Amino acid sequence: MFSKVNDLGHGWWRARTPGWGEVKWDKFITALLEVDYKGNLVIEHEDDVFAKAIEMKEIQEESDIVNNYVQDRNGLILGYRTLKALIP
Repeated sequence: MFSKVNDLGHGWWRARTPGWGEVKWDKFITALLEVDYKGNLVIEHEDDVFAKAIEMKEIQEESDIVNNYVQDRNGLILGYRTLKALIP
């Protein structure tokens, strides 16, 4: 089970943009606020849903994969809108 790899090279896990996936963001953000967290919160841009929505170019190295992911901004917009409502 954990060794299964899909066409984008991922194993048992998958990256999901905030707003999708299993994280209960309201509870997660509340926990960060309760401990007075002052660090960054990074929105995952490597969601396969958005990567498959664009044409994958020839991939020769890992940076080519990342460059293909960032061409579609819909995942970042979804993540921003989801978290914006929760962060004061």
